[in-house]
Amino acid sequence: MVDEEDSEFKRCINRILSKSTKQDNFLKCINLLGIKTDQFNIIHVSGTNGKSSVAFKVSKCLISLGLKVGLFTSPHIFEYTERVRVQCVQIPKRDFVRITDYIFSVVGDMPIHFFSTILLISLVYFTEKKVEWVVLESGIGGLLDPTNFAPNTKAVVISSIGYDHMEILGKTLDEIALQKAGTIKRGSVVVLGPNCHKDEIFENKAREVGAKVIKNNKKDFESFDEENTETSRLVVEEALGLGVANISALSSRLKMRMKILSKQECEVVKNHVFSKYPSLVPKSNEYGIPKAVVLDIAHNNTAINRLCSDLFKVYGGNAVFCVAISLNRTLSIFNPLVSFLNKDSRRSIEILYLDVDHSYCRTLKDVDSDLDKVDLHPDAKKILKSGLDKTRLICSTESSGINYSNEVSGI
Repeated sequence: MVDEEDSEFKRCINRILSKSTKQDNFLKCINLLGIKTDQFNIIHVSGTNGKSSVAFKVSKCLISLGLKVGLFTSPHIFEYTERVRVQCVQIPKRDFVRITDYIFSVVGDMPIHFFSTILLISLVYFTEKKVEWVVLESGIGGLLDPTNFAPNTKAVVISSIGYDHMEILGKTLDEIALQKAGTIKRGSVVVLGPNCHKDEIFENKAREVGAKVIKNNKKDFESFDEENTETSRLVVEEALGLGVANISALSSRLKMRMKILSKQECEVVKNHVFSKYPSLVPKSNEYGIPKAVVLDIAHNNTAINRLCSDLFKVYGGNAVFCVAISLNRTLSIFNPLVSFLNKDSRRSIEILYLDVDHSYCRTLKDVDSDLDKVDLHPDAKKILKSGLDKTRLICSTESSGINYSNEVSGI
């Protein structure tokens, strides 16, 4: 039965991907499916970094208060079902398949983007489960994002503003902030994270539509997670006025964000991430893993900077980054590595590349070509070039492993 369920799930995912187009008819599909968007109390989370973490923490807090909560986030790490949760439990594969088939039976050949299809699946599932609150994480931007559909939005969260997806959102922080501000709805409460930079843009938009603004003005957070925790607390306690936020819920983290992995989880990572070249796995103890393995999906300069800051603050020592780079990213996201080396000469950072067989990821050949095309700090270029040479050597010889003594692996 499990094999049959997995087979049906793969069929379903292939169908979604094959029908995905840049043209999108999300709102038309909502009407065709008869989804009543005003049945949910919506919390809409947008921003450059931290939005998945804030969405998850807020969801956990609402659940701890006895509310029934739907959560929509992206991207996923291992399974598409990670994107759709009720009471923080992933949608079962059989329900994912059933709802997908139902949606396509109704909308037919109407063009719809992959992201919007998953969002429709979540809304149908949330309706079936009679959830009271829905926490939506935006995809890219805000104003034109499919998640920006709901009139009954109680709170809008802007976790942070930084440079990302600039080909879509704009080249300046002002342009990016204007896109994010497009999520602010009439009568909602807006919570701004401490690194939104362009508060006046959000305040002007809030004033225009009659929304209240609450700022996370605390400074000098020990970690990025603490920053997200405080923003989440403000959403629950001040924006929504639902009472004191549960400390345990606020401390929760999505597994796709920075996390020390257990021995068992390390085995899962090794099987999924290192299956093509097992000898890329760093070895330093009897389990064949470093003393700490951290899984993160940092994908821009700010996120890389925050990841390094947290890693070196907690662990110190050396770090080995085993990375896969998507086609819409450039090697310049690794420039922040240099500042951490300059702060402490005892540190070392090494890059190893996962030669992922996926159409969305850069190959080793792509990385080699980019080294001379991208605006890189000389020291960052040296780290990246050295990592490329070592990765090629490992991939060609499939040696017994790479030995390090006191490192942290950032995957």
